[in-house]
Amino acid sequence: MAEKIQEQIQEQFQKAFYDNIKDAITTQNHDYIVRLYTEIQIRLAKMLKKDGHTYRRLIEDFDVPFFEQR
Repeated sequence: MAEKIQEQIQEQFQKAFYDNIKDAITTQNHDYIVRLYTEIQIRLAKMLKKDGHTYRRLIEDFDVPFFEQR
């Protein structure tokens, strides 16, 4: 029973997350989209070695200042 409740909560969380993204795109809420993009970059970077090739590529390819331009 607890697993089913946990699964339902997870499904609702994911639905709300994607609904927020759709809403931000629809309403052109650029600030929300940029914050999300930045958060993704930060979280991915924390999983990588700072002196590694993948880390450098992530920082270069997730060009937040470029993404902030409208």
